[in-house]
Amino acid sequence: MIIVQLLPDQVPKYWEIIKYVTVKANHYAERDIPKQLNFLLFKLLSCKAQCFIGVGEETRQVEAMLITSIINDKITDERSVFINVLYSFKVNSLDEWQDHSRVLLKLAKKHKCNIITTYSNNDRVFDILEKLGFIKRTNLYVKEL
Repeated sequence: MIIVQLLPDQVPKYWEIIKYVTVKANHYAERDIPKQLNFLLFKLLSCKAQCFIGVGEETRQVEAMLITSIINDKITDERSVFINVLYSFKVNSLDEWQDHSRVLLKLAKKHKCNIITTYSNNDRVFDILEKLGFIKRTNLYVKEL
């Protein structure tokens, strides 16, 4: 798999698949989907978010997607790469996930980040992250009103 970062002018070409993957990975409430996608589009077009696609070497089809943002925590003074979306259309080996994590590490170094963060409600994602050396810092609980 070849992993490439989309430039802002390439986002419209991939927008339908970006929308699909974002909604599928994040499980947004139906009422929030248009706002979330509009905000993501704004961030991608203004370089406030980064989109990486994994393209099959033989198929030339999108097989995986990673969407990130750089976050500055003004309280802790931590600068982080936040993983907004981590999605694969196929089951990946640990070696393939390690290739994806190398992209994250390069991005973090480029932006002088000291941590990589994400959250998920998918047990498979937790397993992958732990195998890649991530640790759980917190649990998030929500009560809708």
